Amino acid sequence: MSDNTDTPLREEMTIDKLKEIIRMSEAYIDGTLKISIAADGRAMQLSAMTAAASTALLVFGLTSLFSWDPPSITLSFACFISAAFFFMAHLSALSAAKPRAVAVPGTTLGNWGKEEREGDLRLALWGQAEHYDELANENLAILAQNAKRIKRALALLAAAPVAGATGAVAAYTNSSGMWSF
Repeated sequence: MSDNTDTPLREEMTIDKLKEIIRMSEAYIDGTLKISIAADGRAMQLSAMTAAASTALLVFGLTSLFSWDPPSITLSFACFISAAFFFMAHLSALSAAKPRAVAVPGTTLGNWGKEEREGDLRLALWGQAEHYDELANENLAILAQNAKRIKRALALLAAAPVAGATGAVAAYTNSSGMWSF
């Protein structure tokens, strides 16, 4: 979990200290799992909300374009632009909640090789402590990557109304003859 160069040598660690390190490592890994589960829940809620918003905006934009007399190109364009941003936010939130391998605390006998099973307990515990350190770092990397995805989704979510309003202004000024292409 850290690159501390002052880490004691495995020969200097007592069995009791190693057991405590392993206990704390298991608690730490368990904590990262709880954070991950909560983050997945938030990502799924955000995904559901952005999917609903994008669908509603798309349907409303199509309705205003094809069912209104006269059609509202300005409103439709604003809806389509906003729906696109909500949909991109939806995809980003989904990518944060996708299934992935995460490290869990604990071990099984099958994970212990002959050397660990029959050798020095202190060395076996040291190896377990090192393994937990790697697992904790893997979980932290997953959490960091998923946090970036959620931040991207939130940024797109915040930009959706601005993009829609900008699209509406552009469509309105174009349809009123202010711009000619």
